[in-house]
Amino acid sequence: MPRVEWVTATAEETPLPDASIDVAISVTAFHWFSPQRAPLEISRVLRPGGRLAVMVTDREASDPIGNDFHRIMGEHESGINAGNVLQEYGHAFVPGLYSPPQLVSAENPQEYDLERMLARGRSSSYVSTDEAALQVTMHALKKFWEQHADARGVVTIKYRTTGLLAVRLAIGGR
Repeated sequence: MPRVEWVTATAEETPLPDASIDVAISVTAFHWFSPQRAPLEISRVLRPGGRLAVMVTDREASDPIGNDFHRIMGEHESGINAGNVLQEYGHAFVPGLYSPPQLVSAENPQEYDLERMLARGRSSSYVSTDEAALQVTMHALKKFWEQHADARGVVTIKYRTTGLLAVRLAIGGR
């Protein structure tokens, strides 16, 4: 029997049975979910003793190289970080159904060789798909990489992943 089964669904409505999963994880996506419906659906399918992790990866604002990279990409900071993740994502943990969420945070640097940097530029949802605009971005990323690559041919962008982790409680013997 497979230990992982992939299901196409939304966070607000799944075909999964009650208390049928051990772990639910959202990484830099919870802001897309309905703040009323998704937490209830996740709580419904998560078994007592199961774990819920809601995480966000955000760039280190003090990293000038990272700031230049994100400026070229046209990316805006999510504004969600270690200082406010509980305020922004705390609603994921339906009161009375979870242990108090624990805040965890870790440095998460990303290394980009030229190929990976250009792939990131082509695949990011906020980069224009207009061919002329995309070529401008690709050219700017090539110049950026040439300017900042270290002796290994890598540019390192500093990120931090912060999350809230909690355990689904058993309620009424369930």
